[in-house]
Amino acid sequence: MLGVILLPAFSFSAVLPPTDLLLPCNKIEMRSYIQPTVSGRWTSGCFGMVRNSGKRFHEGWDIRASKRGGQGEVLDRVYSVYDGKIVHVSRENNGSYGKYVVIEHRNSNICFYSLYAHLDKIFLEVRSGMSVSSGTPIGIMGNTSSVYQIRPGFEHLHFEVGLQLGEGSFERWYEKSFPSHDKNLHASWNGLNLSGIDPEDFFREAKNKHTDFFLRLLDNTPTAFSVTVPVSRIPEILKKSPGLLLKTREDLNPSGWKILFSWSGLPKKFIPIFDLKDLNSVKIDYVSEKYIHKSVSRGMIVRKDGVYCIGKNLTNTLEIIFGVSF
Repeated sequence: MLGVILLPAFSFSAVLPPTDLLLPCNKIEMRSYIQPTVSGRWTSGCFGMVRNSGKRFHEGWDIRASKRGGQGEVLDRVYSVYDGKIVHVSRENNGSYGKYVVIEHRNSNICFYSLYAHLDKIFLEVRSGMSVSSGTPIGIMGNTSSVYQIRPGFEHLHFEVGLQLGEGSFERWYEKSFPSHDKNLHASWNGLNLSGIDPEDFFREAKNKHTDFFLRLLDNTPTAFSVTVPVSRIPEILKKSPGLLLKTREDLNPSGWKILFSWSGLPKKFIPIFDLKDLNSVKIDYVSEKYIHKSVSRGMIVRKDGVYCIGKNLTNTLEIIFGVSF
């Protein structure tokens, strides 16, 4: 388990913007804050099913450049949004994120991450294990990625915030799921192991300056569906983030779990079940009709013969969380 970040229990450190641009306050300001894809639609740089005509998920914000040098080079600095510890630094351009940094934060007895991708430069002093404060400079915005071509003029910061699903359980899932030549270059900070939440909601909740703002963020995120999982083991995510437990008892020895999810598949809450019987597979307990279209598009839920079942992406998420196959 990663080392715990020691922060005062009842203090509030400001959550700051990840670049020098002020955070947008409305949709009009959002249009000039977000860097769109070549489609030109500003929403394509937002969080959600915003690409490929609503068929492709984007797990963060793409924040545009605002400062350029005489040769057109981007000068925008990128900053830590909150106190925490740097847990991953990728100085090589060897993945979809390109050169990127991940910072782990603690709030409300929950560990969450923030991620800063497509950087042109990461400052030399930035290293794994380094403690940072809100506003600590990380690097310079860019367009690095070995998977996507980000054209000159489209440089941006891909900013993500959310939960890490597992550690050892993820690496075991990756080895099982991918051929041996497809190496996992980023250990448990591979993007497949990260479950994002809308940065707009994150910054809105943090603006209220409650000491437990991340817990409030999860509480205020609508539950799109819930599942019952007949697995007794305690997920790694709860060992790092016990604040995700909705209820418990001292002798935590459950026979299964109920998990509440956002539409995109972020696990909001875990409820231990102590008397689960006669269930041999994952069961969908609840589906919100308001969010079902998004959950289906995201691959979390599928409908077969009028019955909702778990989709491929939800299966992967549960396998990573529990370290077992479904």
